[in-house]
Amino acid sequence: SRDLQGELDLVWAHLLPAMQPDALPRDRQAEARLDQRLASLALPPLQGLASSPMAGSISGKEFTLEDNLSGFKSASLTFESDGARFSLSDATSRYSIPCGLGRWQRSETAMPGMPPRLISGGAPPKGTPARVAASGRWADPNTWEMLLRYYETPHHDKVTCQFEGATVRISFLSSIAEMHGVKDGRPPLEGKI
Repeated sequence: SRDLQGELDLVWAHLLPAMQPDALPRDRQAEARLDQRLASLALPPLQGLASSPMAGSISGKEFTLEDNLSGFKSASLTFESDGARFSLSDATSRYSIPCGLGRWQRSETAMPGMPPRLISGGAPPKGTPARVAASGRWADPNTWEMLLRYYETPHHDKVTCQFEGATVRISFLSSIAEMHGVKDGRPPLEGKI
């Protein structure tokens, strides 16, 4: 938080005085409204094109990445009947995230730099697993987009893969950068088959 003291002041001004030792009387109307509200909450998966003519020429192919600050050496995207598997590799490990097509696909990843963090100190240490729900779509015939929601945190990442012939450009946008309207600190990855 950029203003933790302000948030704590609100707790002391509003929440603490409202707390009482005895339970409140039951309010069935308020319970019904709360149940209805909770049932309607959802984070929709990405919707878009289900396929692209580009998919067949890139599916399962390994893209060798140019030198980058993240240390990733290669990337691949393998399409399946109901989604895709996005993978990045560094010198020692391969990190894969399955993405549902028009739906969420849950998994776990220890991909460096994910999930984004609000506190100083950057990303969690390499190898720290995070649970993720991922959804993907073709935004246009040459652009595959993924939304990665780290559902044990308030954060998400948008990953965009733009293909041109045998080349790819992979860019990232964290929920924090998006919220502040700034560029993501992770530079785009570029590579070729």
